[in-house]
Amino acid sequence: MQTLKVLCVALLFATTCVSNIFTDLSRNLSSIQEILKQSSSEQLLEFQDVEQGTMMLQNSTQDNCDCGPRGKGCEYVEGRRKCICDNGYADDRGVCQKCTCEISGQICFYGWLDRHCRCPDGYSARYQRCERCDCGPNSDLCYFSSGEKRCGCVNGYEQRFGGCEICDCGMNSTTCDFDEKGYKKCRCEKGYSVMEGKCKECSCGDHGECTFNGIIKSCTCDKGYAVKNRKCEACDCGVNGDCIFDENGKKTCQCYVTFEEYNGICVLCPCKYGTGTCVPQQNGFQCICSEGYLNIDGKCVECNCRNGDCSIVDGKKVCTCYPENAIERGYCEACQCGGGIDCVFEQWGSDAKKKCFCPKGYMQDKDGLCSRVSQCQDDNKCPNSTVCVNTDEGYKCVCKQGFRPLRKNADPKDFGCEDICGLNNCLAGECEITGDHYHCRCQEGYAGTFCEVELDIYPKKKSLVAGFSVLATVIIMLLITTVFFARKIQVP
Repeated sequence: MQTLKVLCVALLFATTCVSNIFTDLSRNLSSIQEILKQSSSEQLLEFQDVEQGTMMLQNSTQDNCDCGPRGKGCEYVEGRRKCICDNGYADDRGVCQKCTCEISGQICFYGWLDRHCRCPDGYSARYQRCERCDCGPNSDLCYFSSGEKRCGCVNGYEQRFGGCEICDCGMNSTTCDFDEKGYKKCRCEKGYSVMEGKCKECSCGDHGECTFNGIIKSCTCDKGYAVKNRKCEACDCGVNGDCIFDENGKKTCQCYVTFEEYNGICVLCPCKYGTGTCVPQQNGFQCICSEGYLNIDGKCVECNCRNGDCSIVDGKKVCTCYPENAIERGYCEACQCGGGIDCVFEQWGSDAKKKCFCPKGYMQDKDGLCSRVSQCQDDNKCPNSTVCVNTDEGYKCVCKQGFRPLRKNADPKDFGCEDICGLNNCLAGECEITGDHYHCRCQEGYAGTFCEVELDIYPKKKSLVAGFSVLATVIIMLLITTVFFARKIQVP
């Protein structure tokens, strides 16, 4: 019982406090409204002292109340205390605080939250200061909101770039204003739309919105309607497609993927997914799949390997590629290593890289083909008198032309080769090589295996030469003798 009494007292106290708060708020609001309503100079003078805390209209005045060092006293108006302050000060919750405005002639007072200045004509409060605010001759109000200039324009004018400009959208408009970039924006009555800055008649019926694209009328119809004869008429293909009217006014259904038109409604047609054609049947649809697709359980499934045979195994595509082709991103692409050698792709896409399974002794070259691996790249593989030859097993050394093994069954790789004509046994001739052997081509007048036999191939010619030689000698001797005796006879 005692607890209940305490609760009742607390509730009564709280109710009284709330009532007093709302009474004060109501009085403050009424005071501000009365101040703002004053328009004549007499009313302004009458209430000027009210806002400065001097209260010309008094109910009662006291000089001994505490309003701070700048207080002159206080007065009570309708039971509420109001401080009377020195010039440049105003009542701020029962204490005279400094309160000035930057422009002479302004009236400074404290409201509920902060200082306020009443500005003269042509000025308006902005960030606790009075700043010049002029919207031109076609305005009846200028003020600042969040620091931005706002104009109250007369009828037929709207704010544009800090002033009031004429804004006319025609007789059938509801509003006309300007956007931030200065473009005129019109809102029209139902059945009208904006064309060239005016509200013009534009109707698509009760189930669509009409607009102008330039001077061309355009209708945006509600769901279940489409344009027919420049009006929105009922046109329904169900929720799985869009309905339109063709140029002859005939209804046409544009069905979504996996749906097909059936009796004017878009119904499910699974085989259409993956490029196929659904043919209506009595108990459903028959799937006719396009090239590269297979009918799998009533659906057209992509099955195209390009250069191979395609099949579906456990619901997945399997490609069996033709020779010299391999799988690359799900398709059989050309993959050649030469000679029927197996080829696969290690990488796909633009960086596709093939791999050849080359046999022993071969490796994949820069052209992607299998070429024989050269074992003869090292110049020191074979002796100088031999040359290196690649074989399936590796390499072997064979004698150079004009050379032969040192002896029968001697491997040139181990023992090298000898120069067939190296002994130079042709005495009067030149050595000529035939296979692993040689023979001597003799000079004229010589014969034999090594041109060691000199031949007498001109015997008669030698006798004549000898006879002529003797005869010439005799003639020369006779001439000498004749000349000798002729000179001797001539001497006296």
